[in-house]
Amino acid sequence: MLSSAGMPAVIAAVVLLAGGTVATAQSGGPSAKCPVHAGEGTAPSRDTALRQAFEAVVLATDPRIWKAWTARGRNLGDAPGYQVTRLTTKCTPRGSNLVCLVEATMCKS
Repeated sequence: MLSSAGMPAVIAAVVLLAGGTVATAQSGGPSAKCPVHAGEGTAPSRDTALRQAFEAVVLATDPRIWKAWTARGRNLGDAPGYQVTRLTTKCTPRGSNLVCLVEATMCKS
């Protein structure tokens, strides 16, 4: 059984195995309760690559909400129990795929 200290590494490993990557950042002050997370997804379609990237953000924010997120349709910008703000996306071609980056501020509702 993993301790909570090992969870970020496990989350990153799961996301990497799913074809995405994740990064997180927190600043001090009032926004410290609302971390900024970023994810990357790679797929032939823009929609799929964006969903993969946002899935990495969801997993980094709170892996317990992943199941609810998938049940609600895996929508970009939707995270059960969180207010998603400052959502940005950027996609660039790489071979026959698109690589999409998603960044969002995730505030617990």
